[in-house]
Parts: sequence; structure tokens; C-alpha cells
Amino acid sequence: MRVDLDGAVRVARLAASFRWTWTFADLESFCAVAGWRVAESWALETTLTTDLDVDSPRADASTFLGLRRWRRGRSVMNSLTVWVSDISSEPDADAQVNAGLTALTERLTTEIGAPDSPDDYSATAARWDLPDVRIRLVRRAPYRFPEVQTGAVAMHLSKPVKLALIDTVLSDSDQDQADEDDWEVSADPPQDWSELASRLAGVFADMPSDAYLTLRTPDSRYAQFVGGPDDFYCEVVSNRSLAPEQRIPPDLEALLAVRGWSEPPDNGTENWAKDLNFPVTRLTCTRLADDVVHALSVVLGVIAPSELEVWAWRDGLEQRFGVAALGLRFAPRP
Repeated sequence: MRVDLDGAVRVARLAASFRWTWTFADLESFCAVAGWRVAESWALETTLTTDLDVDSPRADASTFLGLRRWRRGRSVMNSLTVWVSDISSEPDADAQVNAGLTALTERLTTEIGAPDSPDDYSATAARWDLPDVRIRLVRRAPYRFPEVQTGAVAMHLSKPVKLALIDTVLSDSDQDQADEDDWEVSADPPQDWSELASRLAGVFADMPSDAYLTLRTPDSRYAQFVGGPDDFYCEVVSNRSLAPEQRIPPDLEALLAVRGWSEPPDNGTENWAKDLNFPVTRLTCTRLADDVVHALSVVLGVIAPSELEVWAWRDGLEQRFGVAALGLRFAPRP
């Protein structure tokens, strides 16, 4: 697996000296300086073609603030992920990625200084908090199937902590309240699972990065979702948490595996899970919503969407985000 160390160092230098505004206007300017170009642009992401010497020379810019804000022209950019290595599918892909991360960390330490203390995200190998940008070296698994494990090295550029906190305060008092007002329009209950899947895809697309969402029945069959800085984590309850009479038979558990849910490992994790890296596209939201509805209706045996209630909140905030469009009962946070 090749790691373009020189190219990655050049990107880090450009990022450190670039005057970030953290809007999509930055992309044109950064591309001009870096010699890159825009390949595709969507509501939730823009894909760039880079000049790095790797088999997939790309970078992904993401808002992950939701389609509604994008439609209103709130083109806020929260991150830019640059692929700085080949994508390895060799048996020792993890070892190759670790070696690449170590080598790149050493080069960047020489170029821009010692990294800051590690953060709480296991995918992060090293982090530099600079005045206008946070640079993180992360491991990525672009394609993960039972028979193929892949890995790559990526550089994740995002807002520095200070700016991110300021944005949170502003959005809590202004933008997010406006968005919540728009969402809090009463919606009729979904008529069937297909209609719920369509609505749920829209909610996924509009979830803030600090949001928690749970769909559950009164007897504690549930699916839950957590938005993070650079990923989207999803769970479906497993037999470890279900009452004996509710437990999923093996043939239905197999359906979860077919749909890409990871079986609970023996490490304290209780549930079936999916971990999606950003950028999360509209198509990804649609597919995830279909998988969730399948898990609730077919695997867990929930008869109809009307049996579900929803919990929704944002980390450290009393304010909830928009879930009224689901047309489900809203239950107070436990």
C-alpha cells in the first residue's frame, strides 16, 4: 500500500496556512491553490479530484448539517477528508494502515510540530489543533464485507474546536430554532413501513452531528442512532437485551447480517451495529432507512409503525432536533 507522504505533507501545509471560512466557498479557493478540481457536488457532499499519487485521488467535503439548510443556502462546510494512501485489501491491510499512519505522523511532526493529545475517537491516529483548522490522521475502511477487509490512510480537516463551539452556540439560538420550527409541523402517522422509511431517510439527512435518535416500542424493541464528528453510528437491539419471549430466532438474525449489520462482538457491545463514515450521501440515508425498517418490522416483529415512539435529543442540550415529520409519538428522554 502506497502512502503519498510528500503529497500529504503538502496538503497539511496548505491547510495550516489557508484562510478558512468553513463554507463551500473555500473549496474553489483551496482547489485553485492545491491544483485540485471539483468532480461531483451534492446536497450533503462535494467530491474533489486531488493530485496525490494514490489509486483513488479524491477528497470529500461534507456539511452533514442537512438538506433543508443546504436548500436555504446555508452552505456550511464542516470537514474535508483527503485520501492520502492506496486502498488496501490485502490480508495485512490493518498493519499496512498502521505503518502508514506512523510514518505520516513522524513526517508531520517534523513539518508542523508535535501532535496534540489523542482524542476519544478510535479511528484517529494523531491530531493537530491549529488556529484555523484541526488536522487529524485517521484510518478508513471504504469497503467492508465479510469476505473483504479494506483499509486506507486519510487526512481529516475540520473546524478548530473554538470555531465549532461558537457555531454550536449560534445555531442553538438562531438557525437550529428556525429549523426546529419548520420541522414541528404536525405530520399524519405513516400509513405503512414504506412511508416511514421515506420519512426516516429525510430525518437521517437532517440530523446534526451531535444528535441522538431512538425508535422503540413500549416493550423495548428498538433501533438507535448517534451522529458523530466524522461518522454515523447505528444499532439494532440484539438478543442480549431482549426478554426471552422477544428473542430473535437464528434465521432472522441471519437476515440482519445479510443487510450489513455487524453481529455483537464479545467486547461488551450489546447490539447489532453499522458504523458509517462521512460523507453520508442521500442514497446512503435511503438505504439505511430501508435496513432499519426491515429490522424493526421483519426481524423484531413490530406489527406497524404506529407501535413505535421516538426519543430525540442533542448532546448537552435540552433542545431536540426535528423528528415531527416521522409522525410518531414523541416520548420524553429517559
